[in-house]
Amino acid sequence: MREVFSALSQAAFSQLSSAEQLSLWLSGEESNFVRLNRGLVRQPSTVSQAFLQVSLVTRGRQARARLPMTGELAADASAVSAALYRLREVVAQVPEDPFLLVPALAEQSEDLRTGELPEAVSTCEHITELAQGCDLVGLFSQGRMLRGLQSSLGHRHWHQSESFHFDFSVYARGDKAAKQSYSGTHFEPSELARRIDQARAASELLHEPEHRPEPGKYRAYLAPAALAELVGLIAWDSLSSRALRTKRSALVRMLDGGSRLDPRVSLVEHAAGGVAARFLPSGFSVPDRVSLVDQGRLVGELVSPRSAREYGVEVNSTDAERPTSLELAGGELAESDVLDALGTGLYVTNLWYTNFSDPLSCRITGMTRFATTWVRRGKPVAPLSVMRFDDSLYRILGDQLESLTRECEWLFDGGTYGERSTDSYRLPGALLRELTLTL
Repeated sequence: MREVFSALSQAAFSQLSSAEQLSLWLSGEESNFVRLNRGLVRQPSTVSQAFLQVSLVTRGRQARARLPMTGELAADASAVSAALYRLREVVAQVPEDPFLLVPALAEQSEDLRTGELPEAVSTCEHITELAQGCDLVGLFSQGRMLRGLQSSLGHRHWHQSESFHFDFSVYARGDKAAKQSYSGTHFEPSELARRIDQARAASELLHEPEHRPEPGKYRAYLAPAALAELVGLIAWDSLSSRALRTKRSALVRMLDGGSRLDPRVSLVEHAAGGVAARFLPSGFSVPDRVSLVDQGRLVGELVSPRSAREYGVEVNSTDAERPTSLELAGGELAESDVLDALGTGLYVTNLWYTNFSDPLSCRITGMTRFATTWVRRGKPVAPLSVMRFDDSLYRILGDQLESLTRECEWLFDGGTYGERSTDSYRLPGALLRELTLTL
């Protein structure tokens, strides 16, 4: 695919006039998918696909088209030529773009991140063996992600990353299931077995009568997957340069130092530690690390090329100004000591339906989900009824944060809409003095 992409780009560049700039962005994958239900393989599939974003700029005006690639040079070259013809018609009619920013340097890079991926068939056989006697349902995916960029200005970038993701639950009864996931670039069968055993053990408690606490404030432990729901809501728009500068960010109170998080909270966009590409369709490269929150204080922002042009700052993020490889630094609490440290309270494995109830105070509401349990004196004793929480991030990661776990979990975005996502988080668990349940 790389050779076809390079030849295709050069053929397209040869058709340009001196006033035209053209860039081609490739997004592709070679993936295996396996759906499981009741511990058995139900739907195996293989996807090999690639798409091209063709961007034409002429005298400050731009237009784009998206095309599927066949991998056959002649057919793809014909499609790009036809797209170029249409884009010339469009770009002649659109107004000049005041926020168009073109990189001053034509950079080149090659980033080949080879993993150790399992063989799909043998792995699924291993999963079915481990799942005997329980109702395991999930989606296993693995493979290679491809990103490429070439432009008539001289940009030459290529990125390959190999990763896997297994998102699964062990069903117990009614609306009760124990959810787990296992993601990474280097697969370890023993770790897969540990996580399936962990979900199986958690599902057994779900057969006990539910405990429904009264609305109020309770000690709570948020597992990394639960914390990801909160951090992900903030990451959606609140770390954006555009949102911060127009005061639409839920973190706007942190801008002038009026509010802060706990000093142990440090958030970093760590592009070098994830599996996403470190270059953009526009040609810009992103830094290996961008510090966003340092010791509880907001110190950075995610800046797209358009925001960089508008506000006169440096590019460090995608057009969406959302993190692709976000990390929250761990603390000092050993994961094995979490239950004893919690004592009596909520062990929250997952959250869902999270949204802002009051964005200006960074107040978030949502529901507990899956195998969230009631813990008494360090022992899980009952599944928790589905409960709604409503609390501010300034409390959850602020004055009510008791500790963060030493171990951090690598959590992949399991999205497959159109193509596998390359977004990820590395997060610890969080022990809270209080979490507010409302009903």
